[in-house]
Order: sequence, then C-alpha cells, then structure tokens
Amino acid sequence: MVDAPRRHGARRSVHRRGPDRCRQDRRRLFPTLTVCAIGVAMLSACAPTTVVSSPIEAGRTHQIQLKDLLTGIRTPLTDDPDHEHYWPRPSPDGTRILFYKADPGRNMNDPTTNSLWMMDADGTGQHEIIPEGTNGWSGQGHAEWSPDGTRLVMMAATAGGAYQLWTAEPDGTDPIPITNRPLGTADPSWGHDGTYVLFVGCPTSFDVCSPTDTEVFRLDLASGTETQLTEEGPGEFHADNDPRVTPDGRTLVWIRWMGTPRANSVAIMTAQMNDPLGTGRTLLGDDNANGPPDISPDGTTLVFSRQVYGDPTLHSVSATMNIDGTGVTNAGWFAAPTEELSPAWMPTPATAVSSAPTE
Repeated sequence: MVDAPRRHGARRSVHRRGPDRCRQDRRRLFPTLTVCAIGVAMLSACAPTTVVSSPIEAGRTHQIQLKDLLTGIRTPLTDDPDHEHYWPRPSPDGTRILFYKADPGRNMNDPTTNSLWMMDADGTGQHEIIPEGTNGWSGQGHAEWSPDGTRLVMMAATAGGAYQLWTAEPDGTDPIPITNRPLGTADPSWGHDGTYVLFVGCPTSFDVCSPTDTEVFRLDLASGTETQLTEEGPGEFHADNDPRVTPDGRTLVWIRWMGTPRANSVAIMTAQMNDPLGTGRTLLGDDNANGPPDISPDGTTLVFSRQVYGDPTLHSVSATMNIDGTGVTNAGWFAAPTEELSPAWMPTPATAVSSAPTE
C-alpha cells in the first residue's frame, strides 16, 4: 500500500456556507453522488464525507478522523497519542470501521508493529481484534471487508516468511491462508461479488521479486486459480499496487509508481475487467504522487491522497476524481490539513474516512 509523501503547510481558515451555496458546491464537485445529513458533529449536512488518517497537530501521531469533503472540517474518532493509526476501512453497512495501530513513528508501509482494531462509526467501542504477533505473524496489514461484511482479507507474514493473503472473521478469529507464493503478496481487496480477491505480486516465473516487478492478479477463491491482470511493456520498470474493482465488477483501478520524472510520481490507472491487458490506460498521470484510490459505493467517484509537488498547501490532501478520470478536485481546500492518508468512503451516506495527524 502506498500513500503520498508527507509535507506540512499552513492551516487555512474555514468559511461556513449557507444551504443554497452548499447545494451548489455539492452539485459542482460531486454531481453523481447522492448525499444526506450524517448526524456527526461539525460535518456539513450536505457534504460527502471520508474517513482519513491524519495528525491532529503537525508532528503528532496519526489518528482516524471523519472529513467533510466540502469544508475540509475533520472530526477525530480516535485519540491515542502513543500510537499511529492507519488504514481506516468502514464496513459495507457503514456501522463499523477497521483500522491499524502501530508504534509511534512507524510508516504505514511498515506493518511489523501493526495490530488490527475495530470501532463503531462514531468512534465508540474501540477494541483490538488481532494483536501484534497473533497467529505467529511477524507483520500484518491492508485489512479489507468482504462485500457482504462477513469476512476480512489481509496480508500477513510469519517469521522469516513472505507476506501471504489470509481471510478471517470480522472479530479476527478463524484465520485461513489463501495463498502460498514463494515471492509473497500484498495489497489485497475483495472482488465485487466476494468470489475472488485482487492482490499484487510478482509473476511466478520470476526467481526474485523487486518492487518494480509487481503486477495485479485475481485469485478465484473456489479454485485457487490466479490470473495476471497487468503487465509491463518492454523496457518498463513500474510497480503496480492497491487494485480495486467497481461495485458492478466491470472496472479495475490501481496505482502505478512511474519513477520518472520524479521518484515519487504515482499514477492512477484503470482497465476493463473483461480485458485488463488490452484496455489498460492512465486515469491520472500528472507527475504528482496520487495515493491509493477508494471507489464510492455507487461506483462513480474515487477518493485518494494527493501530493502536488511545488504547492505547499497540497501536502497529501484528500482529492476526488470521477471514475472516467475527469473532475480532479482537491477536497476541502478551506482547511489545509497537516497530512491525510488512505481516505475511504463511508458507505451511508457517500462519505469518506482517512488517517491524519490531529490539528
């Protein structure tokens, strides 16, 4: 899993708007989303919302927060300054949120001290479901809900072994390995109907797996058959990560580390699931760092973290984009955040959650 790099900037003032202006902004920025009041303090009644990981204040640990995408207002759901909080993932019915806790200073791409937690959508009922070191795991990360909310998929490694994919009950029990790849796996997500899982890894013909060799695969859960969905062209050295599929199962979305002209240039890619190798194209490749996208419940809009190089106010801010690549919007510019990572839509209504340092 990859997120845009960290850069801090000044906080801007927040301007409140009347309902007519709010409705106009909602139609302009999110014309295809159906939204409604979400009943959370300080969030606009008309705004799409995400859950994010962000420090409440610059230099502090990341906490899970709700974010109003129109005003930029964030409402903290966790408050534990002794741990980093990453990768918030709401349940399909919007009632619960998965997230990871890690040691202070740990990057979200380092899963070795992660423990998996659960809380209610309002931040209450926080409890640990898979402690660090459980099941003999030396690391765990990237947990995702199945479409019906009955199972989780995640990546985990035993001591000295490569990361493999596992499924488990929502309470963390009944862990079952579903891959056994010598070169490992990463970044799992569920297929639209729960019968398959997407992940990244190296082709099995490779003897060594380097970061620039990863491709997207589909794993059929009934047969165990793997199908490669992406492929580099001659002379290309790109890393594919964080695949997702739209709710109708038709469209694949993932990110690709481009490497040029900047080392942290990350593009958002797309392809049709019925012909992924023949239809792959770039949705957003503007030489900036565009983090893993999450797809809205209606399949029309992506939310992702975004680092715009050369602009000190856009340091890993949440951004949105239509599924066809149009309408890129840096969401919540009225209150520039310290940093926002791994935003995810809240299913009811169309809202998003992310991890950010508290302010």
